[in-house]
Amino acid sequence: PGPTSCVQRRSAATVAAAAAAGARCAVLRSRRSGQRCSQTTAADTHIATEGEQVGPDAWPVADLALPPVEFSTPRYRTATERAFAEGLPFRLLAFYILQPVTDPLAEAALHDQWCREHGIVGRVWIDEGGLNAQVSGAPRACEDYARFAAARLLLGSAEASLLCKLDPVPELAFEGLRVRHKELVTLGAAHHGLDLRERGWDLE
Repeated sequence: PGPTSCVQRRSAATVAAAAAAGARCAVLRSRRSGQRCSQTTAADTHIATEGEQVGPDAWPVADLALPPVEFSTPRYRTATERAFAEGLPFRLLAFYILQPVTDPLAEAALHDQWCREHGIVGRVWIDEGGLNAQVSGAPRACEDYARFAAARLLLGSAEASLLCKLDPVPELAFEGLRVRHKELVTLGAAHHGLDLRERGWDLE
């Protein structure tokens, strides 16, 4: 198979299971902001079944009960420098989500479809432990993809928030899109089974 054909569209049964998982957790409370999120039901979440033609408007990103998503942007020395950077036509987006993924292949298929329909390029690795994304696209598309990924993988998490790095760039940072079921971080056989969520603590 070619570089973009290894992720196949999910069957109707897999889609139904993913829809049920995506619609769980009716109410969330953000640990950072303390804001209560609105209820999400299965009717709010549309996922394409096999053979269905879906356009960008069919993904109700703005309507989901989203976990908080924050974007870390460069620090600018002057207002002129900021205005120039923010006027650039594209963005480079990078983030990790370290949460269990029940069906990485099915999840990868959904992310592959979403990114292609929204003009996102780059690479997205998904495995049983979460997601690692480095992608590029239009500013709104990049922000919406981060929110889409958070809604897919962080709903119901005890730490329902996502911090992303978002940089203005003059052109797309990648030539194509690769979405793979692949190990997030290559650590070698000696570290097989290591839980990447077990990290240090902030000192401040």
